[in-house]
Amino acid sequence: MFILVPVLTTSSFLYHISLGDNYISDLSPLAGLTNLQKLDLMFNSISDISALAGLTNLLELDLTGNNISDISALAVLSDLQELDLAGNNISDISVLAGLINLQNLYLADNNISDISPLVDNAGLAGGDFVYLQDNSLSATSINVYIPQLEERGVAVYY
Repeated sequence: MFILVPVLTTSSFLYHISLGDNYISDLSPLAGLTNLQKLDLMFNSISDISALAGLTNLLELDLTGNNISDISALAVLSDLQELDLAGNNISDISVLAGLINLQNLYLADNNISDISPLVDNAGLAGGDFVYLQDNSLSATSINVYIPQLEERGVAVYY
């Protein structure tokens, strides 16, 4: 099913696209949609997200259930408030240290062991949520980093 949902304001810009549950693998057609604020690409066939690097106005991004392992393209998406990367092949989350506006972060069902970048993210604080279920978290992540996040008021589910 292909669903395109434009959410328009007083200008004629496209702000929200929902393309979940398709067989999309090539994101290059989205690269020019720089006014997008919400993008849903869950349950597709995506492995390369480099085309998303120019979407610097994104506030919400859902990439659940794809085949993504490299999330370095997200480094420039500093306005992101909600990011769903559950159900991928991600192990390196170092890029997330710089996304200081994150409030809801879904990382369940990946290959993550080291969550120190989340501790390094100064923006993760009281009222924010991090979901880490079904990862092979290291003992240090469980016994040191998760308590540090919780001390800052972050709700961590693992």
